[in-house]
Formats: sequence, structure tokens, C-alpha cells
Amino acid sequence: MSRTASLELKPIGPCRWQIALALALLAPSALAENVYVGKVAGQDVVTDGLLRFAYLRIGHELSLKERGPNLYAECPSDNSRNWECEEPSGWWELRTRGERITGTWTKTRGGTGRPIALQATPHTYDDVLLGANRVAIGKTVRTGTVTWAMKKELRSGIAYPILLSGPDTAALSRINAALAKRFDDAVLDALTMEAYETDEKILYADEHVVALGGKSAEDGGGAHPTGGYSALTWNLHSGEVVDWETLMRAAPDGAVDLARDDLFLAAVLRELQRAANHDDGGCLSSAAAIMQCHDRTCADVPSLKGRTGWPMYPTGKGLAVAPDVYSETERGCRGETVVVPWREVRRGLKEPSDLLPK
Repeated sequence: MSRTASLELKPIGPCRWQIALALALLAPSALAENVYVGKVAGQDVVTDGLLRFAYLRIGHELSLKERGPNLYAECPSDNSRNWECEEPSGWWELRTRGERITGTWTKTRGGTGRPIALQATPHTYDDVLLGANRVAIGKTVRTGTVTWAMKKELRSGIAYPILLSGPDTAALSRINAALAKRFDDAVLDALTMEAYETDEKILYADEHVVALGGKSAEDGGGAHPTGGYSALTWNLHSGEVVDWETLMRAAPDGAVDLARDDLFLAAVLRELQRAANHDDGGCLSSAAAIMQCHDRTCADVPSLKGRTGWPMYPTGKGLAVAPDVYSETERGCRGETVVVPWREVRRGLKEPSDLLPK
């Protein structure tokens, strides 16, 4: 039986007829939860029920606001700052039949109508939106033992790296699968938010690892935009993510003694203090103040079982660490790094690792 098939109400007990009536009333609502594809005014479209939709050629999400029986206004996304929709960009007058929606689109109320024809699809809204990606590949770059290029999705403007060659083919495939997932997520964010951008790129590669990182900024239509910084390292021979903190001896939570040369976190904080001395009023001096770093101790280091979760990635000189202790008002500081020399990193290891450069 289709989702919109009529329900035959037979004589049943007093409780059961109430349930049957409720199910009948819910049928149109259930239909509206479908994902539909088709054409609106000659343009390919995907809709998430009758809540949000996108013209696939453009990609950026819009919303539908019910303004009367079977009448919907075409509006900015619910994630937009103009979600009240004082000036709709079009009007949809709809009829539903089974898993089909038909109707008429007009630019203005009473204007010349153009046809709407939509059909329910088993695909997800996100998959249809991503299936319409328009992609261009940039020039090839070589970093260490890998070659890579930036892949750009033209509707959203999102650009993300793809690895073209490396020391191990199977590992390369696993890494590219992870990069593709991050690329898709970034494209969806850019198409469904008021604004989203990222500058993530390949930061480092040698015979053992490749690292990606960068800043992102997003505006989901809330009180204010937000932003962050991320960095990831992959093992070029296994394709697995390298969690640098798990390789290190754990520091005690809370206060950290900077005299400990066997603790990687103490080495990070020593480098932070050195940088803060030349960064009066800047991001790194602010991070040192937030963690109450004085003389030989940082008294308030946010960590859990010795883990900070701070972004880290390798460089030629050492392991770069971005202390993530900033408030939203200081979000521009996220991604400011200190570099712990490799000799200090080795002292903090639980055991020797061949992931470190010789």
C-alpha cells in the first residue's frame, strides 16, 4: 500500500478507531518527509519533503514556507539571516498524488505559471545534492613523497586536496577516501549554511606521513559566526590516522610542571612561554595567560587523562601544536602554533616510533 493510500475505517473498538484516525491524519505528514527529485520551472531540483530544497545547478539551499492550503513560498534557507522571507523568490502551488507532487511555479502571486513535477526517490537529500557536484582539478604539486592537487567544487567554491601518488597504493586509497568524506562534508556545509569556507591543504609530507590542516569559518544564521582549526596526519604505509598524543607519555591533569623533560605537554608549554615572551598582547600570550603559565608551572591546562585534543602536525623542524584554549571572541587565534623540536618530541615518546623523521 502506498504512503497516501486511503485507510478504510471498519467498525472497531472505541480505542482502535482513534488510533486508525490518527494514522489517517498523519499520512500527508509522512509524505512530506520524502525526498523528491524532478523539475521546477524547467530546473532540476531536490527537495527534503516540503521543508528545504535546492536547484541542483546552483546548489545553495532554499526553504519552503507554507502560506496557505497547498501554497508555499520559496524562501532563503532556515540557516540564513533572512529566514523570515519578506520577499519570496517564487511561489509553489502543489498537488500530491501518491509519491508524486505536481503543480505550478510562479515568480509572483498571479504571475505566469510554469510546471512543477516531482517524484519521491530512495536517495538521501545529501546524496542527490552531492551527485550534482561540478568539480575541477587544479595543478599538480609535489610535497615530500606525495603528489597532490586541489579538487574544487564549482557551485560551493570549496577546494580540497586529493592525493595523486604516494609510497603505498592501498594506503593512498584509504587516505583519499577520508579526504573525499571531508570534501563532501565541506561542500554540504557551504551549500546549506549562510556562509562556510575552509583553507585546509597539505601541510607536510615525508616518506612516513602526510599532514593536512587549515582554518574553517561558518555562519549558520545564529547569533554570530564561528570558526575553528583542524590538523590531521596519516601514515602513508597504513592509511591510518596518526594520533600524536597517544604516542606520548600522559601528563597529569591540571597543573603541569614545565621542568619535566620527559613530558611532551611540558615541552609544548615551554615553547608556548618562549613565544609568549615575544608576543605581548597576541594570541600566544593570551593562551599562556588563560592557562596561568608562570615561571615553571602552567596551573590550569585543560586536559583529560593527559590528553588535550589540540591539533598537531609534523613540520621539518618539529611537531607543530595549536593550543585550543580560546573563547569564541578570540576564535581568530585558533590555529596559532608553536613548534616542539623533534629532539624534545622524542623525549616525550612512550617508546621509539619510526613515524618521526630521522
